[in-house]
Amino acid sequence: MNTRKSDIESEKGKITHLRKVLQTIRLVNQLIIQEKNPRILARKICDGLVENRGYYDASIILTDSNEKLSFITGSLSDKNYKQLSEQISNGSWPYCCKDALNKKDLIILREPDKECKGCPLAYQYDDNGVFIIRLETEEHLYGFLMASIPKEFLYDEEEQYLFHELAVDISIAFNLYNLKEYHNKVRTELQKNEYFLNNLTEISPVGIVKTNANGDLDYLNKRAEIIFDFDKNDIIGKSSLFESIQFFNEQGEPMTYDELPFTKAQHAQKTLYNHQCGVYIQGEFKYLSVNVTPTFTNENTFDGVVAVIEDVTKMYEHQKETLNVKKELEDTLSGLPVHIFRYKKDTDNQLIVCFSEGAVPRHNSLDTLHVKGEYLQNIIGKENYESLKDRFYQAFNGDWVDYELHLSGRWYKTRLKPYKFDENDHVTEVIGYSNDITAQKEAELKLSEESQLRKLLMQLSADFINIPLADLDNAIYEALKKLGQFVGADRVYIFDYDFDHRVTSNTYEWCQEGIESQIDKLQNVSLDLVPDWINSHIQNKPVYIPDINQMPKNDLYEILSSQQIKSLLTIPIMKQDECIGFIGYDFVRDYHSVNEDAQELLKVFSQILVNLYERKEKERELNKFKTVADYASYGIGITDIEGKMMYVNHYFASLLGYTPENLQGKYLNEIHSKEMMSKINSLTEKLKDDHYIANEEIWVKDRNGNDIPFLMNSIFIKGDKNESSYAATTTIDISKQKEKEKELIKAKEKAEESDRLKSVFLANFSHEIRTPMNGILGFMGLLNNPDVTNFERKEFIRFIEESGKRMLETLDNLMEISKIETGNVKFKYENFDVNTLVDELYASLVPKAEEKNTAFVVKKANAGSPAMFFTDREKLHTVLKQLLQNAIKFTDNGRVYFGYSWQNGNIEFFIRDTGVGIAHDKLKSVFDRFIQADRSLSREYEGLGLGLAISKAYVEKLGGKIDVKSKINEGTHFYFTLPKQNSEESE
Repeated sequence: MNTRKSDIESEKGKITHLRKVLQTIRLVNQLIIQEKNPRILARKICDGLVENRGYYDASIILTDSNEKLSFITGSLSDKNYKQLSEQISNGSWPYCCKDALNKKDLIILREPDKECKGCPLAYQYDDNGVFIIRLETEEHLYGFLMASIPKEFLYDEEEQYLFHELAVDISIAFNLYNLKEYHNKVRTELQKNEYFLNNLTEISPVGIVKTNANGDLDYLNKRAEIIFDFDKNDIIGKSSLFESIQFFNEQGEPMTYDELPFTKAQHAQKTLYNHQCGVYIQGEFKYLSVNVTPTFTNENTFDGVVAVIEDVTKMYEHQKETLNVKKELEDTLSGLPVHIFRYKKDTDNQLIVCFSEGAVPRHNSLDTLHVKGEYLQNIIGKENYESLKDRFYQAFNGDWVDYELHLSGRWYKTRLKPYKFDENDHVTEVIGYSNDITAQKEAELKLSEESQLRKLLMQLSADFINIPLADLDNAIYEALKKLGQFVGADRVYIFDYDFDHRVTSNTYEWCQEGIESQIDKLQNVSLDLVPDWINSHIQNKPVYIPDINQMPKNDLYEILSSQQIKSLLTIPIMKQDECIGFIGYDFVRDYHSVNEDAQELLKVFSQILVNLYERKEKERELNKFKTVADYASYGIGITDIEGKMMYVNHYFASLLGYTPENLQGKYLNEIHSKEMMSKINSLTEKLKDDHYIANEEIWVKDRNGNDIPFLMNSIFIKGDKNESSYAATTTIDISKQKEKEKELIKAKEKAEESDRLKSVFLANFSHEIRTPMNGILGFMGLLNNPDVTNFERKEFIRFIEESGKRMLETLDNLMEISKIETGNVKFKYENFDVNTLVDELYASLVPKAEEKNTAFVVKKANAGSPAMFFTDREKLHTVLKQLLQNAIKFTDNGRVYFGYSWQNGNIEFFIRDTGVGIAHDKLKSVFDRFIQADRSLSREYEGLGLGLAISKAYVEKLGGKIDVKSKINEGTHFYFTLPKQNSEESE
């Protein structure tokens, strides 16, 4: 009897439980219909599942397309979900979820705390069992539904069936959200495309026509209206295009319906291109080119055609005119100094000439009459053909091709372009145009040679500028080698004239390999052997002998012929108006011509040599002075009148981070700023007049761009008519003297500032302690008054609490800045959701903002999902709160913006207000201790000026950087960045 009664009670319990489950399912379905936000829906579903105790606890875990956690909610405490979220985010799914990822069936946990160890939710289910099921459709997995129920119902089929149906309903709801979002995107894109196509067709320069399957017009654009002289409103949807217009073929004959391009495209079920036809519009015949494409429905039923129609009447008229002048043109071509030809490919892919006209082919029997049908390679030669055949065939790919051809001693410039095409738009014939550019080519080659010679001479000149005397002989030899190789000489040499002893000697020589050297044989040669050479050289004229066999057979001829010289060129070396020698070029292996322009350019090298000789003489004199000056214990320098540094000693160069060689040859403007150069120029003018300046202070830039102060004395040395003027300068480094002056000034300013800050701080500190203390004492006295009402008593107590908090905050800040300075601040790193921290700050400070009628705006980079970051949460909270309190404090009837963004894994916070702002000269010191933008004793806002110093210290200790921008009466913008870290780095 008792057993039966127990069964009846159990059955009643089951029925009662199932009734609650059904009520829950109905509630969930109502939520699905009403709620539009999927995350809010998930939260409400969980609340609904436990509301009437159909289930004891419920959770929903949502995943993204990569099966990564995107959202988690449920009926348990936020702490559980935060733990689970961190666990999953670190890649560690609980057993129950990991099992659900791999199984589509319902998962049952009878002993959750044993079967799913380590899951933060498992220990919250008490004596209940757990159902876990996937939320999915055929297209997508959305996550999991988890619920706890009494163990007695775990294996009940009806219970399992209802839980499964509940999961299906929730999955369908999430699928509907996805579909709705996708359909909205597709609808928006289609509207954009439709708008774009409509506008594109309307501005098209060709006519566009759309007909339906019956031939009636569905659409025609503005250009089509002009072509057919239609008003689209009078014809669209009212009549057929073929009934309104009579089309004609190219011969002017009326076209039947089957001959129309629209009909042919329909029957062929493919696009027809470049179909030619015509129409009469107001008595005028128009030639049309038509491209037609048939359109079909989704069931592949013919739906009409789309036609692109172009009025080509002017082109046809032009073709007629072309035919009229064709013969006249052919007659003209034969007399032109150009070559025009066409060629095509035969069946073996060989190139065959079709046309060849112009004066050049006519004079060489290469005109059409003689070469039509011939292979191109037989006409231009196999070697030329092989080098150019790729270009010939390239033109058949539709490209324009340019090339130059050297043929029979002449140069021709040719352009190839496609000429004829077949019905598939493939090139069938190529046309070419050739001009005789021999004269132009020879001029170009000459100019190129002269240009290269100029570059070589410029390079040689540059090489010689700063070359050490020890390397001079080798440099001259290398220069002779480069010049000889360039002009094609076999031997290049230099001779010096000694008119006092009437002799000349070979001083430098370079020879090509295999050419005999003559330098040892040509020392102290009598000038009587070369009287004509001397007369020409004295007049600065070169001596050029293109063929020595044409010169008189004298002693000089014997000397030259014994060296196997065929051609010869000598260039005089002139110092001022005096000839001091010559440079010679021997051509031994072959005869060689050197034009007058090249001879003039080669004179430049002779002048370069003169400059080298002069420099050599001057440097010998300078070496006497240089030995003493090099090791002086003060700076010594010599500059020419243009400011070029001819000499600097080791002392001066080393102070600037250079060697003397680094500076010699440079100009003063390379080591002085523009402002200092203005002073230098003024001093230079003064030096020219007074010949001496003393104790002038100048600043010189060192190698790193730093200015170094010097005390300068300078003397002017005026040169005679053949010599340049110079300035000799001595300098003394006064950096240490300047530094001591600066240190004294800084010490004085620092002492004054320290004294002033001490006074301000003591006054502020007294104010910050006495003000709240006076408030506390005053209101404590008022509380003793028996006539005080309860409301007033509560207000007095509130004032006392606020004053106590203010005084406590002042003392806390003093303690904290002391800890920071002594290094006793401890940091506790943790992984947390930044969004939660932002929400907490917003909720705690928005009342204060509302009191000041200030809008408080929050912007989060991850507004819809957790924003996990690893740092010291408490210190970050302190920094943000301090900056936000300041922003609200200094902003009345304005706005305060607060938020964060991600920067390559790092996080950047910003706090921007529209308040009173900070003066530009105060920005650099706002982070200093005891500093406020307003340092006066009568300042409007309270505080010791420690909050920003503490904030800056925290940010920098966390590895970040903080900065500020501000304008008076426009507002202030604080921003700081914290680096991405992990637990290992923090340790």
